[in-house]
Amino acid sequence: MACRRRRSSTPVALVLAFIALVAGVVAMPNNVVSAAEADNSIDLGSPDQQASQPAEFPVGPERFPTGSVGQDLATRASALDPYRATDAEIVEIQQSIAELVSSSQSNVAELQPAIDELAILDAAEQKKRDELQRVADVLSEKLSGLAIQNFRSANRAYSTMSIEVTESDELETQRRTAQSLELVADDSTATYTQVAAELQRVVEIQNQLRKEKADLELEQETRQRLLLAASDLQDAFTVVAQTRAERIQQRSNEAIAGERQDTPLAHVGPFIVNQSIAEPLTALLADAAEDGIVFGGWGQRPVSRQIELRKSHCGSSEWAIFDKRSGTCSPPTARPGRSQHELGLAIDFTENGSILNRSSPGFVWLRANAARYGLKNLPSEPWHWSTTGR
Repeated sequence: MACRRRRSSTPVALVLAFIALVAGVVAMPNNVVSAAEADNSIDLGSPDQQASQPAEFPVGPERFPTGSVGQDLATRASALDPYRATDAEIVEIQQSIAELVSSSQSNVAELQPAIDELAILDAAEQKKRDELQRVADVLSEKLSGLAIQNFRSANRAYSTMSIEVTESDELETQRRTAQSLELVADDSTATYTQVAAELQRVVEIQNQLRKEKADLELEQETRQRLLLAASDLQDAFTVVAQTRAERIQQRSNEAIAGERQDTPLAHVGPFIVNQSIAEPLTALLADAAEDGIVFGGWGQRPVSRQIELRKSHCGSSEWAIFDKRSGTCSPPTARPGRSQHELGLAIDFTENGSILNRSSPGFVWLRANAARYGLKNLPSEPWHWSTTGR
């Protein structure tokens, strides 16, 4: 039994050791970085972050006609990754959407004068229609009265003929009255026919006007829906742009807040540098001047300036400013918070107002002498010298 326990103790110990090792790795702080990353000026950086997944965009391309500018803009806005989007991309889409909204407003407004004109014409035709209808009603009532009167006269004449055939004068009078009524009725009927025909013509005109107005109003409703979609697209993308800007500002503020405030600085000629290299730099400038080399340039710079340089050299997206590998920038530029310049331990040299290149007398002199003053060159940048060569 004892032997079996001794044999089993070895794997148990290994398992416990493995668990402890894993726990130690898992508990490692996220902010631990290598010395090479912590103090270089072209840090290798962490691998490029994967493109973030933007939130679902609320205005889809399906709200616009197929092949339209609105559909294209909605597609582009939906696919945009704010983390990697540049200022130029944001501005271009914003301007295009603003133009779409403006043109949509014009498209809606341009139909209104025609709609208003058709409404005026319809109102005028309605006035004619009402007047003609009034005349037709009067004529109709008159014709009805004449018909009744003619019927009564004819009935009296028939009765008189039956009873007193010899009263010829009265019969003649009644006959003439009936003829007169027939003439009036004929005239009224003709007038009524004309009025009815004119009334029908007005109704047809009015129906055509109303159809044209309805068609224009339907088109206007379609354009108003497109205007609403364009306005919604503008509002939604404004939120995207504002959120992106706020995120960049937040990370800038965080980087600036993390800047060391206790770095001792000194002024040496045209340079502001870390006090620890002030004395050797003073000697370097004096010795170079004796050899006819007069240096200018820049030394320490704050994180805020480093952020500006990253925008200029790496790009204007959040990813480019804060996370893009420094060596892929042009020229290579350290991420904010990781530059030797921020510590005052790096110098960018100029000679006669121009940045150094490999053929500059100043570069030749530094290559031969800088090591004696504790400075090393970054091979990719002839002008950049620091205590670490990074």
